[in-house]
Amino acid sequence: MRTAGVYFIMVTLAFAQMLYSVFHDTTIGRRLGRHLHHRAPRAHRCRHQALDLENPVQFYYFVLLVMIGVYALLSRVLHAPFGRALAGIKANESRMRSIGFPVFAYKLGAFVLAGALAGLAGYLAACQFGFVNPEILAWHQSGTVLMMVILGGMGKLHGAVLGAFGYVLLQEFLSAPAVARAPTPSIGSWRWEA
Repeated sequence: MRTAGVYFIMVTLAFAQMLYSVFHDTTIGRRLGRHLHHRAPRAHRCRHQALDLENPVQFYYFVLLVMIGVYALLSRVLHAPFGRALAGIKANESRMRSIGFPVFAYKLGAFVLAGALAGLAGYLAACQFGFVNPEILAWHQSGTVLMMVILGGMGKLHGAVLGAFGYVLLQEFLSAPAVARAPTPSIGSWRWEA
């Protein structure tokens, strides 16, 4: 938390890579990993099942509602004094500190909020796939999230949503069987392959 900019990104990636190594390369992580299989929860009400997250349609609409709720929450946070202070810290941290804002407390609050939302996303991923894989701790997962934000436009809340949809749609399109089996173009005797 005492680092900033590129140093913050590097320290965050380093901690993620250390955890990845613990869960991927050690016997302790492998032993613990055997117990991380997860069944999606079911909400019961008066003997009738209200919500079954193993049902793909119900899971889709549940995640859609969660996404709308998180978007609304973040929109409120960004327009609240807390969000305005974060925007000021992003623009000029030393100026905000000099006029009396507790910069560290604001940055810690933003980090805790981001961690809670990442935890919610991890829980939903565990519900979708039924297990937790150590690969989600690898550095390329953070790179994927960064690509989504860059693709949608940095600094805008709707940009992250559009970037995520665009990235996943592009990924699905490129992994489709028709695209994957397309012939590789050739020029003369040279063959170009991806």
